[in-house]
Amino acid sequence: KKIVKVKINQNFSYIYSHKLIFESKKYLIKNIKKKYYGSVVFFHGSKDLSVPYNYNENLLFSNHFKDIQLKTLKDEDHSLSSKKALEIIARDI
Repeated sequence: KKIVKVKINQNFSYIYSHKLIFESKKYLIKNIKKKYYGSVVFFHGSKDLSVPYNYNENLLFSNHFKDIQLKTLKDEDHSLSSKKALEIIARDI
Protein backbone atom coordinates (compact mmCIF):
# COMPACT_ATOMS: atom_id res chain seq x y z
CA LYS A 1 0.00 0.00 0.00
CA LYS A 2 2.85 2.34 -0.78
CA ILE A 3 3.11 5.14 -3.31
CA VAL A 4 5.32 4.39 -6.30
CA LYS A 5 6.96 7.22 -8.19
CA VAL A 6 8.33 6.50 -11.67
CA LYS A 7 10.58 9.19 -13.08
CA ILE A 8 9.93 9.66 -16.81
CA ASN A 9 12.42 12.45 -17.39
CA GLN A 10 14.06 15.28 -15.50
CA ASN A 11 10.82 17.24 -15.27
CA PHE A 12 8.12 14.60 -14.98
CA SER A 13 7.22 11.56 -12.87
CA TYR A 14 4.16 9.33 -12.70
CA ILE A 15 2.84 8.68 -9.19
CA TYR A 16 0.89 5.47 -8.58
CA SER A 17 -0.96 4.56 -5.41
CA HIS A 18 -2.43 1.23 -4.34
CA LYS A 19 -5.88 2.85 -4.38
CA LEU A 20 -5.44 4.02 -8.00
CA ILE A 21 -4.47 0.54 -9.21
CA PHE A 22 -7.12 -1.26 -7.17
CA GLU A 23 -10.00 1.04 -8.13
CA SER A 24 -9.07 1.41 -11.79
CA LYS A 25 -9.28 -2.31 -12.60
CA LYS A 26 -13.01 -2.02 -13.24
CA TYR A 27 -12.30 0.51 -16.01
CA LEU A 28 -9.84 -1.60 -18.01
CA ILE A 29 -10.75 -1.66 -21.68
CA LYS A 30 -10.50 -5.44 -21.79
CA ASN A 31 -13.26 -5.66 -19.16
CA ILE A 32 -15.81 -3.63 -21.10
CA LYS A 33 -19.14 -5.44 -21.25
CA LYS A 34 -21.33 -2.84 -23.00
CA LYS A 35 -21.38 -1.96 -26.69
CA TYR A 36 -20.54 1.54 -27.87
CA TYR A 37 -22.04 2.68 -31.17
CA GLY A 38 -20.22 5.99 -31.63
CA SER A 39 -16.89 6.55 -33.37
CA VAL A 40 -13.78 5.67 -31.35
CA VAL A 41 -10.14 6.46 -32.12
CA PHE A 42 -7.32 4.94 -30.06
CA PHE A 43 -3.89 6.53 -30.39
CA HIS A 44 -0.80 4.58 -29.43
CA GLY A 45 2.87 5.50 -29.49
CA SER A 46 5.22 3.04 -31.21
CA LYS A 47 7.70 3.55 -28.36
CA ASP A 48 5.12 3.12 -25.59
CA LEU A 49 6.72 1.08 -22.80
CA SER A 50 3.60 1.11 -20.60
CA VAL A 51 1.08 -0.57 -22.91
CA PRO A 52 2.14 -3.46 -25.18
CA TYR A 53 2.21 -2.60 -28.89
CA ASN A 54 -0.57 -5.03 -29.86
CA TYR A 55 -2.81 -4.55 -26.79
CA ASN A 56 -5.42 -2.46 -28.58
CA GLU A 57 -5.58 -4.77 -31.63
CA ASN A 58 -7.90 -7.06 -29.68
CA LEU A 59 -10.48 -4.28 -29.75
CA LEU A 60 -10.69 -4.53 -33.55
CA PHE A 61 -12.03 -8.06 -33.28
CA SER A 62 -14.40 -7.46 -30.38
CA ASN A 63 -18.05 -6.54 -30.69
CA HIS A 64 -17.81 -3.66 -28.22
CA PHE A 65 -17.13 -0.88 -30.71
CA LYS A 66 -19.10 -0.46 -33.93
CA ASP A 67 -16.76 2.16 -35.46
CA ILE A 68 -13.18 1.95 -34.21
CA GLN A 69 -9.83 3.15 -35.51
CA LEU A 70 -6.40 2.37 -34.08
CA LYS A 71 -3.66 4.85 -34.93
CA THR A 72 -0.03 4.24 -34.08
CA LEU A 73 2.19 7.30 -33.91
CA LYS A 74 5.75 6.54 -34.91
CA ASP A 75 8.49 7.35 -32.37
CA GLU A 76 6.01 8.47 -29.69
CA ASP A 77 5.91 7.23 -26.09
CA HIS A 78 2.96 6.52 -23.79
CA SER A 79 2.35 10.18 -22.96
CA LEU A 80 1.73 11.22 -26.59
CA SER A 81 2.63 14.71 -25.44
CA SER A 82 5.15 15.85 -28.03
CA LYS A 83 4.19 18.74 -30.27
CA LYS A 84 4.00 16.37 -33.25
CA ALA A 85 1.73 13.88 -31.43
CA LEU A 86 -0.58 16.61 -30.14
CA GLU A 87 -0.90 18.09 -33.63
CA ILE A 88 -1.83 14.69 -35.11
CA ILE A 89 -4.37 13.99 -32.36
CA ALA A 90 -5.94 17.44 -32.70
CA ARG A 91 -6.17 17.03 -36.47
CA ASP A 92 -7.70 13.54 -36.29
CA ILE A 93 -10.38 14.03 -33.65
